[in-house]
Amino acid sequence: GFITLVLGLVFLQPLAKISGADADNIAYTCDYLKWIFIGAPFIMLANGFVHLFRSVGLIKQSTIGLVLGNVINMVLDYVFIAILGWGTAGAALATSLGFVCATIYYIVCMIREEGKGNPLVPLTPKRFSPNATRIRNVVSIGIPGALITVLMSVSNIVLNNYISIYGSNAIASYGIAYKLDMIPIECIVRGYITGSGWASYKENGTVCGIKLPEGLQESEKLPEPIYTPSTKADLGLHDENISFERSIEVLEAQYPGKGEEYAIKIKDATIALYKKCAAYALSKGIIIADTKFEFGLDKEGNLVLGDEMLTPDSSRFWPLEGYEAGKGQPSFDKQYVRDWLKANPDNDNLLPDEVVIKTVDKYKEAFALLTGKEFI
Repeated sequence: GFITLVLGLVFLQPLAKISGADADNIAYTCDYLKWIFIGAPFIMLANGFVHLFRSVGLIKQSTIGLVLGNVINMVLDYVFIAILGWGTAGAALATSLGFVCATIYYIVCMIREEGKGNPLVPLTPKRFSPNATRIRNVVSIGIPGALITVLMSVSNIVLNNYISIYGSNAIASYGIAYKLDMIPIECIVRGYITGSGWASYKENGTVCGIKLPEGLQESEKLPEPIYTPSTKADLGLHDENISFERSIEVLEAQYPGKGEEYAIKIKDATIALYKKCAAYALSKGIIIADTKFEFGLDKEGNLVLGDEMLTPDSSRFWPLEGYEAGKGQPSFDKQYVRDWLKANPDNDNLLPDEVVIKTVDKYKEAFALLTGKEFI
């Protein structure tokens, strides 16, 4: 633990850079790592004590120490971050102090257990006598706990690296998942007229039964985004475009008394999400021509966004540069693969390497435009 403390503080800046911190965030990363390294001896001691206590059957004391440390960590997190405004340094300090308190608790427990027949190291000053065999036994028990702590620290560095690349919200969402009762409607929203919508418009001036202004050109932006739901077909079958009114009937059949309520909610949420995300993408040089969302109900019956969102598989992404209505647009999405397959119907669905590479490059280009970072 003390070796980790010294090495961590000496190599603080390089470690922060290895963790993926950029110029804007390196100060915060250093603040966080500094207090974690300062607390490293106590972090390793506490974890060593946990394994030591469990090895001699003191499960209750082992658990109490863990709970005590975590509760103190949470309380101090609130005090240091929300009240004192210490930010990342406060979070790390709270973590270290939680382990300090846990370590003190375990030492007190060891002193109290002395004389009760538990084979723990005697800590009372009068009886403290270093013994090679006893120390070797303690180390053999404590080292696995210390190694777990080291591995956790390494994983935190890796996690910090991913946070710096993808953002904390993305990493947090990756670790939070629960099953939804998926609503059997694909919520499609179109901001531009293209694809099957353009084919339908040329035929009768409508898209999924919605009458549109005359004189629109291919790929032209619509006056307002339109909501064109479809049913979710079974695997291997095609989804069926339906009207908003029909979506109410479908939902009413599955959720009696809730059909219209759910239909309105998912429609409003779909259009609101599209407008916000399309505006952001446009500011980064990408047009989201259309996309789809899916929703489900959680255990409490709340409407929750589920499945994929704004992926190249569920959206049409066009480059803003060179955009011109009246023709088809180059894309960043899977449309490139679709176009190649249509142009090569006898290919047995086998994509040549150049198509795969170009598709991957397009995805990477879209990522760089949206995030301002190169995809690694």
